[in-house]
Amino acid sequence: MSVKLYHIFPDLMNLYGEYGNLTALKGALEAAGQEAEVVKLRPGEEADFADAGFLYMGCGTEPARNAALAHLRPLSDALREAILTRQVPTLFTGNAWPLLGQSLTTADGSVLEGLGLFGYAAAETRDRYTGDAIAQPAAPGLPDAPAVGFFNRCDKVQGVETPMFTLEMGRGNDGVEHSTEGFVQGHFYATHLIGPLLVKNPRLLSHFVSLLSADAQPIDETSHAALAYQVTLSALRQRLAKGN
Repeated sequence: MSVKLYHIFPDLMNLYGEYGNLTALKGALEAAGQEAEVVKLRPGEEADFADAGFLYMGCGTEPARNAALAHLRPLSDALREAILTRQVPTLFTGNAWPLLGQSLTTADGSVLEGLGLFGYAAAETRDRYTGDAIAQPAAPGLPDAPAVGFFNRCDKVQGVETPMFTLEMGRGNDGVEHSTEGFVQGHFYATHLIGPLLVKNPRLLSHFVSLLSADAQPIDETSHAALAYQVTLSALRQRLAKGN
């Protein structure tokens, strides 16, 4: 049976080549002998996610994010059922995951009601932060290897009790260096790390494959992806050592 990988609003929330997360996941599943299909869900389309094996939403501009929130509202009950009740493995990256919290306060002070699936709340700031990141896993079950990536964010998220990472490099949910970042609950994973995340981090990719297939393969340490990861991690840690 083919695993259906739902890509939510791939045209609206499409910055930084984040579609690469699903491309990498689909390829890794197929390498493990598991058929996989990417299902693109666009604004205005209905879905109950009853056949979903995986849900993904990437990041967008702030206007696109606000539009995405409006388009997500009719899907709120279906998302709640899939994510919270059925525990469908889910990944939201960039500024997508704050939409599932209690509220989003924009930079002009407007308060947008979130979908309310989780207890955190986000607020934009006038200060945009960009920079590379090294993120140590903080949630149980994640692979014991740091993740690498990049941040481009202008929000802070409060009320996160179960973060996904502790940052060795970069600013976390509270906008502070070396703090905690992202969010995990059950099989819902959320992070501002982009890159794309699963392209740059083969062990994290393998983790998601293991949630979807009983035949997940060990990481090939000689693969291009594994070698590229090691080069990136080494270069970032050299910068840290020099104080950059």
